[in-house]
Amino acid sequence: MAQKRIQYISSEEIVKLESSIKQKRDRLLLKILYETGCTVNEAVNIAKDDIDGAHNRISFPGSITKSKQAKTSIISQELAAKITSYTDELEKEGIKSRYLFASRQSESMTTKRARQLILLYGKKAGLGKVLPQMLRYAHVLHAAEKGVPLEAIERQTGINKIRLVQIMDSVTRQEPADDYMKFFGSDGLDVAVKETRETKDIKEIKETKETKETKATKEKKS
Repeated sequence: MAQKRIQYISSEEIVKLESSIKQKRDRLLLKILYETGCTVNEAVNIAKDDIDGAHNRISFPGSITKSKQAKTSIISQELAAKITSYTDELEKEGIKSRYLFASRQSESMTTKRARQLILLYGKKAGLGKVLPQMLRYAHVLHAAEKGVPLEAIERQTGINKIRLVQIMDSVTRQEPADDYMKFFGSDGLDVAVKETRETKDIKEIKETKETKETKATKEKKS
């Protein structure tokens, strides 16, 4: 049985998606989903006490993670500052919930509502159907593309190495018919086939790895 191809969005599409969001809470939701690579359930269950803005960390207890294992994810200093600013606003508005994504109407945002919001903003940005897990997969692929080790991605996202390899492999796998288009060109001889976005992404990952290996070999010889 053929493995289902992973769907994700590019860095440029993430910027476009963020630009379509005006509400501060919803922007934070998007940025947390992408920067941590967490699941939508993990995101909506983030408690204020689990956020360490001083050290740019968010802790996820095992009770809410998909793996049932506690994890700590790194976030950017920019996101940490925005979270602090947002929680300060909640306090001023008298919203006393222990959860980050709270409102006057509810203690915490539901996973259903979070999915609806990402889908809504995806359509608003002209990106079609965008789901929270696409941001999770985008994190994995973009991190690998930038040379982040699998062990670090595993700690950040909570996705085990075997699944990480499957995710990266799935974006490069093509059906046999697609592969043979490289042999059967327009005149039966040409091999010029336009690379897909996924193929380009994995090619860059491989080139980055090869460059590091070459550099390491040269340093060893010297």
